[in-house]
Order: sequence, then structure tokens, then C-alpha cells
Amino acid sequence: MFTAGATGERDVSDDVRRQGQVVVAFRGDAKVGTLVVADQIWGAVEWSEKHGVWCIEDAEGGCLSHVEAIHGEAASREEAVALAEQMVRDGTLPTPEEAKQRRREAEQKEQHKREQRSQQPSEQRRQEREHDREQRDRLLSAWADARMAEFQAPPFYEIFAEAFDLADPNLWRSNSFAMVRPRLLIEVRAAVTTLESDAHRYRRDKKRREQIERKLARAREILALLSNGSAP
Repeated sequence: MFTAGATGERDVSDDVRRQGQVVVAFRGDAKVGTLVVADQIWGAVEWSEKHGVWCIEDAEGGCLSHVEAIHGEAASREEAVALAEQMVRDGTLPTPEEAKQRRREAEQKEQHKREQRSQQPSEQRRQEREHDREQRDRLLSAWADARMAEFQAPPFYEIFAEAFDLADPNLWRSNSFAMVRPRLLIEVRAAVTTLESDAHRYRRDKKRREQIERKLARAREILALLSNGSAP
């Protein structure tokens, strides 16, 4: 812990707290020390790994990469502590209330700038392009997810064959099933040709070929049931 007493310098602020005790409290070898003025936190003394310097921050903190959040720098911890006290005494370091007000004003100013930019034709066009890109990416992602789910799901003709007895001639006397049969035939024929092609492609991969051949045998079985003479 480092404690700095009054320096006797002329006070440039009406805030009497600036003449109180200034303490920068570090815990062990920590690189962040809490800056306490008159028993109130006013900021911090922190080592910036990025810039290689000690920095003094106000009570609002903020990222060290933001220049406006850094109110002073020193080459060593001791010098940083002394600089922190000096900044408290001479009014360079804002009080916690001033820091909060400055941050609020900066946010309002930035918001005003964003609103002004948003009204510019070039910005509106940029936002439209960004919106279109986001929509395109969203739709493409949804399409890819749906295609993957479809690819991984069991073929509809297999589900249909499990649910109904395709060899039953009475099944096809129903107008509803009669309308489904031509579409099933198209699907299962396409599946057979695809599986036959896959079986040839993976003919040297025994495990993969066996898996494909089992599916191919089932598809051919279902195709035969849909195509035989018992079905109208």
C-alpha cells in the first residue's frame, strides 16, 4: 500500500475531498491498485500490458485501449502513485461524480453522432446491405440445417413400408393411398439408383459397402412391393 500526504499545492477545485488523504492500495504484487480519496474510490492505478506503462484511471474505469479512459501515465509504480495524487490535488483527475457525468455526456455525444450518421444516404445503403447479408446468411444456415436433418432422417419410403403392408391389395383401393403410390415409386427408384452408384463407388470399402447393400436390398424390396401386380 502506498499513502501520499498533502502536498501543499494550490487547490484548483472547490471539492474539499481533494485535500484529504490519497491512498493507492495494491494487494501483493497485483498490477491494479485502487485509488481512494477521503475514504472514497476515485479510480485506479493499473499496469497496461499493451502499452507497457502504468496508467491512472478515473472512477468509471474503462478499457485501457481507450485513450480517453487514461488520465495519466508513469514509468514506475511509485511514480504512478505520486502522479495519481498530483492529479487528485490539481483537479486533473475528475471526482467520481464528474467522471460519471463525463461518461454520460460522451455516450450522449456518441449516440447523437450515430443518429446523424444513420440519416445519411450512404449509411442507409450500408445498413440495407448489412441487413441483406444477415438475411442471406440466416436463410443459408436454415437451409443447410434443414438439408442435413433431411439427409440424416430415414427415407420416407422406409417409414411408409413399416407403417403399412404394401403387399395388401386393399391398401391401394383407397383413393388417398392411390395418390401416394406414384410419388413413392419415384422416390424409391431414385433411392435404388443412388444406392447402386454408392455401392459401386465404395466397392473396396467392405464395411461401407455392406451398409449400403443392406439399404439397397431394402429399397429394392419396397420397390418390388410397390411395382408388383397386386397393387392397382
